[in-house]
Amino acid sequence: MSAEPDLDALERFLIAAVSHQDGLEAGLERPAARDLLGAGGVAELILPSASLSAEDRLGIYADMYYWRLVDVLAEDFRRLRDFLGAEEFGRQARAYLHRHPSGHPNLARLGDGFPDFLRAEAEDLPMRAVAVDLARLELAFSRVFDAAEDSSLEAEALVGIAPEDWPELRLETVSALEILRLDHDLDGFLDAGMPPAVPPRPGEHFVLLHRRDYQVYRLPLSRPQAALLLSLRAGRPLLEALADLADAGDFDPDRDLAELELWFRRWAGMGLFRSRVRPDAG
Repeated sequence: MSAEPDLDALERFLIAAVSHQDGLEAGLERPAARDLLGAGGVAELILPSASLSAEDRLGIYADMYYWRLVDVLAEDFRRLRDFLGAEEFGRQARAYLHRHPSGHPNLARLGDGFPDFLRAEAEDLPMRAVAVDLARLELAFSRVFDAAEDSSLEAEALVGIAPEDWPELRLETVSALEILRLDHDLDGFLDAGMPPAVPPRPGEHFVLLHRRDYQVYRLPLSRPQAALLLSLRAGRPLLEALADLADAGDFDPDRDLAELELWFRRWAGMGLFRSRVRPDAG
């Protein structure tokens, strides 16, 4: 190295050196690190301490980098960690990080691909289907918690909508809302604590996650409820969404109209719809 590196080059050297999944030695072979090293090696850039060489000091950060990322995943997937056990969770988390290195500046997005990894790539994963459902649920929880805040429609506002406007009405759901179809009923499983004494029951299960007053809530849904909310979330007018339900055999106006009104009153009371409602503009 012929001249002292600028701050930008030094920062690129450090991140290249400490963030390689195979450790410091592999990180130092990256171009951003290798190009800055002279004949004197790491010692030209980093001072030793009284007890550690320059490379040993850098190695501490290389070790900490991945342990910190594993800790972030453990915080975002706490129920999954408890379900699998710390050792198995750590093994799968490290494998995920090795195959899918973090590429987003926001650590909240670190686990975005974790459920897909567990489903398709994780080796020797116990109770895979349950683990995937748990991971999907916890990832959705994080997304709902971080979603934008919207002003919500109060239940009383539905009463003021003119009857002729209802068929083509578009009720927009708030941003902080997700609907999942799971392969297991996790409600009693989660409420019982971890590790659970009884495995969750397999079978189609729908769950709603929504945030209100800085708290994320979980609510089981029937198939028709989930289908209707998903249609509204996709921007479908109410009449079209109900027609889809009827075509699927999940809604009969003569039989289910009173129950449908109860659904909407409850959902509006929970703050699931944005304050803006409008008839279809065509």
